Amino acid sequence: MHIQGLDSILKGGWNSPSAILVAGVAGSGKTTFALQALCESAREGKVCLYVTSVNEPATVVNNFVSRLSHYDVSRISRGNIHQISLDIRSLDRGIYSFMWNHEESFEKIKPEIIVIDPITIIGCSL
Repeated sequence: MHIQGLDSILKGGWNSPSAILVAGVAGSGKTTFALQALCESAREGKVCLYVTSVNEPATVVNNFVSRLSHYDVSRISRGNIHQISLDIRSLDRGIYSFMWNHEESFEKIKPEIIVIDPITIIGCSL
């Protein structure tokens, strides 16, 4: 994945496969960065998965992020970007329960890039 300007800062970008944790205070742009990375990957033809604990329907999330210049809603209809919205209560049985419940989706989608936002949804289940 290539994000204009970021590759030069990171001296070539990050290696694949890798796990990247983006941390910062509220409002620092973590979600915006994650969505930009996701959208750039989708534009390159990669299959992406966005996992969120937002309690709003996907249409509300799409409406919000569609205002971002790098977000292309048409990528969702083309199958490049898939979304799973988690009910935080479903994690009461742990992250492995979530993985088990969505295993079929993961196998069908075969995502190359996965964004989990916010990452605290995993911490809540441990």
